[in-house]
Amino acid sequence: KLYYLISIMRLVLQEAEKVAILITVASNLSEFNSDISFYFTNGGLRIHGTDSSHICLFDCFLENKWFNQYDTDNLKQPENEEEDNSIKITLTIDIFYKILKMYKESQKLQIEYEIDSDYLKVSLTDGVTSCDKYFDVPLLNTDDSINNLDMGESQVDLTMSSKKYTELISQFELFNATINFKLSEDKINLYTNSCNGNMNIELDISNIDLDEDVDEKLGLVGYAIDEDLVLQQIFSVRYMKLISKFDKLSNDIQLSFIQDRPVVVEYSIQNSSYMKFYLAPRDDLE
Repeated sequence: KLYYLISIMRLVLQEAEKVAILITVASNLSEFNSDISFYFTNGGLRIHGTDSSHICLFDCFLENKWFNQYDTDNLKQPENEEEDNSIKITLTIDIFYKILKMYKESQKLQIEYEIDSDYLKVSLTDGVTSCDKYFDVPLLNTDDSINNLDMGESQVDLTMSSKKYTELISQFELFNATINFKLSEDKINLYTNSCNGNMNIELDISNIDLDEDVDEKLGLVGYAIDEDLVLQQIFSVRYMKLISKFDKLSNDIQLSFIQDRPVVVEYSIQNSSYMKFYLAPRDDLE
C-alpha cells in the first residue's frame, strides 16, 4: 500500500524551447495510440505506452530538473528498488496536444494533478499578448503498467544524424514496407527488395575514424559492434517512419541492436531526459 504526503502534483514550464519539445512528443505519440499514460515520480515525468498492435513500445522520461518547477518531492520514497512509488494517470493524448498548440511564447505552462481526481488540470498563463486559459482534461481508467524495459547489453550501437535517418527512411518507404539491417565490423548495409524495385546502401567503415570526424554520407556519428558479429534484422518501415518524426528532439539518434530482440531507438533530450522506442523485429528476414 502506498501513502502520499502531498495531494497535488505540479509541473511548470516557462521556456518556449522546452514546451516545443513537449508539443513534438504529444503530437507524434497520437499516431501510436490515442491513450497515453503519465507516471509522476520523484525523479521526473514518464510518458509511457505502446501502439495498438503491441509492436512498438515508447518511453519518454523528462527529469525533474528539466522543468522550471516540479513539485512531487514529498512523494513517499520507495523502501526498495522493486517498489513502485509512481502515480499513474491515463489521458487521451489528442486533447492534451490541442491544449499545447494554444501555447504562446512568454506564457507559463502548468500541469497539475490532484490525487484521486478525475481530471488533469492544465493552464496557460502570464502571456504578454495572450489571455490566461484553464483546462480540465478527463482521465481514463486503465490497468496497464510500465513494461520491463531491460533489453540486456546491446551487441551493436549505431549513432547517426537524426535528419539523415529521417531522409533515408523516407527513401526506403518509396520501395517497400520493410527495411533490412545487416551490420558487421567493417560494413553497414541497409537494403530492401520488392516488386517496386530494390534499394541498397552499403558503407565500408573499415577506413572511417569516427573519433576524428562524422561520416557525411550516412550521417554516422558513432558505431560499436561485438567482435566477429554479423547481425541481421528486418523492421517495419512504417514504424521507423513514425519514430523519425521525433527528429526535432535531438541532433542525433542512436539505434541499439541485439539479435532477435527489439531494437532500442533513442533520442537524448537533455541530461538524463530521453525519448526511447522499443521496436520488435519482423520474422521474415530476407
